Amino acid sequence: MSPLDYPLPKHAAYIWTNGDRIIVTFPGYEGHDSRRFNSVTLRPDDPAALKTLWAILQSRANASEGERKIGGAATPTRGMVEEMMKRYRAKPKPQKSEPSPEAMAKAEKILKELGLL
Repeated sequence: MSPLDYPLPKHAAYIWTNGDRIIVTFPGYEGHDSRRFNSVTLRPDDPAALKTLWAILQSRANASEGERKIGGAATPTRGMVEEMMKRYRAKPKPQKSEPSPEAMAKAEKILKELGLL
């Protein structure tokens, strides 16, 4: 099958490996002679990298031609990709929950039985 049999969509990205890295190149927007490309490098062993790649590809699929300019969500810079991965790596803070009145009454009863209240 050749590319002519199935033309690539305008939002396609080029993805390949180089040693232990994934290289992703995003074609820039058309509209002038010097169409620019932007490449980012990801590590396949980093779950945040794969989540980031998926988010970028989804953004590209939903972006218009103008939204695919370098520095946008659909064609992020290396710095933007690093920030995205930091957010995916951040562990959510556990939410503090207040004990129920029943749990408080039970704890109070135990503490009284132990002579601590």
